[in-house]
Amino acid sequence: GSGGPGNSLALAQLVTSGVPGAGCTPKDHRTKVLCIGASITKGNVRIFSGTASTRPYPTQLGELLGHDYCVQNLGMPGATVLKHSHRPYWKYKMILKQIRDLKPDIVITQFGANDSKE
Repeated sequence: GSGGPGNSLALAQLVTSGVPGAGCTPKDHRTKVLCIGASITKGNVRIFSGTASTRPYPTQLGELLGHDYCVQNLGMPGATVLKHSHRPYWKYKMILKQIRDLKPDIVITQFGANDSKE
């Protein structure tokens, strides 16, 4: 049957081994890659009348890195790195807590486009 113990084991293996591009948890044993930034990171960049990509770079990075890595996308559209600006990343306390709790091994930042408007 489809609900036998073998399927439960397969699901448990999938969850613990992760799939390429899947997000991270604090207890994840894979190398944790954290991507922070604005809309380019989040993946909802709009150009002219459409979307630049339906697959943000953190998703593609996770696929390229494979099963030994997990990639967490914490992009915030419109965010800036400047603390004294219209939408500083620093004001998102819940996201900052997620970052601290995750304890990433690698952090990739992508800021600048919104900062240049300040």
